[in-house]
Order: sequence, then C-alpha cells, then structure tokens
Amino acid sequence: MFCREIVADLRAARAADPAFPEVLFAHQGSVAQGNAFFMKRWPEVRAIADSGALLYDAFGVERGRLAAVVGPTAMVRGVKAALRGHLVGKPVGDVWRMPGAFLLDGDAIVWAQEPEHSGDHPDLAEVRALTSRVRSGPTESQDWIRTREAASSAP
Repeated sequence: MFCREIVADLRAARAADPAFPEVLFAHQGSVAQGNAFFMKRWPEVRAIADSGALLYDAFGVERGRLAAVVGPTAMVRGVKAALRGHLVGKPVGDVWRMPGAFLLDGDAIVWAQEPEHSGDHPDLAEVRALTSRVRSGPTESQDWIRTREAASSAP
C-alpha cells in the first residue's frame, strides 16, 4: 500500500518537474516481481531487486518496531493511502523493514529520510529544494554535506 503510494507520488513529482532528481528504487522482491510491480505503476523507472536487503542494510534502513509498522499513526496513514486508491497487496520481502529515501550527490548522501512509521513518506517539496541547492554548485553542495554530517553527529 505505502509502496504503491510513494511510487505514484514520485512519478507525479518527476512528471510535474523535470528538475526533480532521478529516482532509483530498491525492492526486496525478485527481478520478476519488481518488473511486474513497476510495469503497472511506472514502467520506465529504474529499480534494483535486493531480496537479501543488502542495500537496505548498507544505507541503514532498519526494521521497525511493532508501533512503527502497525501502530495508530501507521494505521491512519494506511487509511489515507487506501482512500487515494493504494490498497494492500501481497507482501514481498520483510514487511518489518522501514522505508528509506536518500538524496545523493555523486557518492555522498546529502539527505536521508528518517521515517517515524511504515507509512512515513519524504517531504517531496524538501527534496526539490535540496536538489536545487545541491545542483547550485560544488561549494554549496559540499557545505551542505558538512552541515548535514555535523548535525547527524551532534548529541
């Protein structure tokens, strides 16, 4: 349900704004399962089959606790997603794995989503703004990376 919703939202964001960053999905299904899923929703998007969750682990995408996956906030978001037409499908992979979204500049992660629950999606307006900031030049991009690193290492 939430996967269907974020795919639709990101597809709409890319269609509305060609400057929106390129999207690459990682999913926990097989190549065939990913092809079937994305062919219906966004045929031209790029996706990586990661059934062993190696990318999830490498990027620090954790497994959620009970409240984060099926708690009240996630349930409310589930109702909202369903009302938008994004219904629950057959689960593939680890349903306890939290979502993750990252903005990369070369090989540097300049922004990472810190989801509070399984239905927590990134603020796409923030992603647009950060993309503009990163693209404005290497110096500003590097300053932003250092600022982000300092903020994430602060107590």
